[in-house]
Amino acid sequence: MNSTVFASRLKEAMKASGLKQVDLLRQAEIQGFKLGKSQLSQYVSGKTTPRKATLNFLAQALDVDSEWLNPETDEQEGQHASGAAPSATKVADQGPAPVREFKKSSKLDNVLYDVRGPVLDEANRMEQAGMHVLKLNIGNPATFGFRAVDEVVHDMSLQLADCEGYSDSKGLWSARKAIMQYYQLKGLPNVQMEDIYTGNGVSELINICMSALLDDGDEILLPMPDYPLWTACATLAGGHPVHYVCDEEAEWYPDLDDIRAKVTPRTKAIMPVHYASNPVNLDGVYAFAEKHGLRVIEDAAHAFGCLYKGRKIGSFGDVACFSFDGIKNITCGEGGCIVASDQAVAEAARDGRLLSVEKDTEKRFSGQRSWEFDVERQGWRYHMSNIMAAIGRVQLARLDGEFAPKRRELADLYRERLSGVPGVALLTAEPEAWIVPHIFPVRILNGRRHDVIGALDAQGIPTGQHYKPNHLLSLYGGGKPSLPVTEQLHGELLTLPLHPGLSREDVESVCAGIIEAVK
Repeated sequence: MNSTVFASRLKEAMKASGLKQVDLLRQAEIQGFKLGKSQLSQYVSGKTTPRKATLNFLAQALDVDSEWLNPETDEQEGQHASGAAPSATKVADQGPAPVREFKKSSKLDNVLYDVRGPVLDEANRMEQAGMHVLKLNIGNPATFGFRAVDEVVHDMSLQLADCEGYSDSKGLWSARKAIMQYYQLKGLPNVQMEDIYTGNGVSELINICMSALLDDGDEILLPMPDYPLWTACATLAGGHPVHYVCDEEAEWYPDLDDIRAKVTPRTKAIMPVHYASNPVNLDGVYAFAEKHGLRVIEDAAHAFGCLYKGRKIGSFGDVACFSFDGIKNITCGEGGCIVASDQAVAEAARDGRLLSVEKDTEKRFSGQRSWEFDVERQGWRYHMSNIMAAIGRVQLARLDGEFAPKRRELADLYRERLSGVPGVALLTAEPEAWIVPHIFPVRILNGRRHDVIGALDAQGIPTGQHYKPNHLLSLYGGGKPSLPVTEQLHGELLTLPLHPGLSREDVESVCAGIIEAVK
């Protein structure tokens, strides 16, 4: 396409229709079509020409024939030698247009997060009939009566005065500073305020990271078993999730031979998951990534405060994503943060979490720059609220001295009481890791998990089941192909109560109930 001819005809059509650039941008926004201000300006100035989808949008908005806007052949040039912009449609001559049908985007075909299908339908039916249904799939502490402790409520009230209005797009300054100081106290170099961003939750932040790293068709290696979020986020970002095997016989470490066989020229990243706060073999993961030119996105939702070979999770490079929801090692109620070593990724995440508005809000409010800004890529409203950040700031100060020691104490007691119990298997921890446990999962063998759940429930002790494998969900095949090792693990794993508010006596009761149930 000749950019000069295209620009000339574009301006001619805009003049004939009475539409300016701002009008075209507004139409694009209404229709949900991606068209940036600078992008349109380049078309008008003749610096570049649009792709087919953008060309068709402009033709439709300006009521002209797309082939007239796109003079690719001499024949087309001859047909419109007069230079007049032919109308694409004459609605007035044809009567009212038929009602358009809008179908669900194909981008959602592989996006699945929560449990759905006949099980959920039956649960909803029971709730509508007035029955109480205890849902163990979503990790919601409120279901079990956990509420914010009085200290947190008090801390929130003290911070409210500093949480009015919008904050910097990176997040609340005091919260980011507290995170920076925490890492500095741990002796980790080169962690500055500009490296830290907070958000609504780890789900949104991982979505942002995926969008920043993946172009359409790029592949990302994800573990199986996994959490549905990763497949969903990769798909929404236009990427293609490729699942690699985590082998039970290798203590669920990633199978590097399987990963190696699945790397293609389109593979862009690999995501290790620090499940149950247990860091994976990061030396092996990063060595593999370096060899194959891959980025590493660590799912560190469970691993805040954990160490691998004496170093904090989040200090190894690339991207690490942490969760601060209600049941994590520290909580903001909801929220999370990412740590990125690549400035370009950090800036993309910073812009993406607040509607992709370029240039920070902090300088606008302080009068250091004008209010003129631009948006050139998809963004979301994923920034952490000031109130949640204020809660997290207080929580962070309590992690090392209070939360971490108590969680480790309770986990040690679980291991002591359940180690060697017939029918119960404990997960093996990475020997080079220092763990602050978020959850305490065990494997109940010999098909006795249902018995254990029932026995504990009868005592008022809640348990959880994490997580249902993606390939068992209807959207991903409903059990085809069969993955027997993954399915066995899914049928055995049981998550036991673990929270700083529990006492040693509480843990003793849980263990006694399990031992009795598996006899």
